[in-house]
Amino acid sequence: EKKRLKLIGKKELAPKEQQAYNLFLDGVKSKEACKKMGYRSVNGYLNVLKRAKDKIKLNKLNNEKNDDEYASKITNRTSISQNP
Repeated sequence: EKKRLKLIGKKELAPKEQQAYNLFLDGVKSKEACKKMGYRSVNGYLNVLKRAKDKIKLNKLNNEKNDDEYASKITNRTSISQNP
């Protein structure tokens, strides 16, 4: 699961967002992540992490919506082709 989430992050996030998200997934505490990323306050790290999580959540919702639309199109085609 962690590998899959990191791959999603790699495709969807800006470099700083990806770094923050990877540190979060690795279980690094906020203060330590803040230092590793070069922020002076934890709030900077937390803001970037929140943006990253929001982007990933939005991407996931868009993918689910597209999957649902595709499934409904396939279902409609199948039902139309089965009617004489």
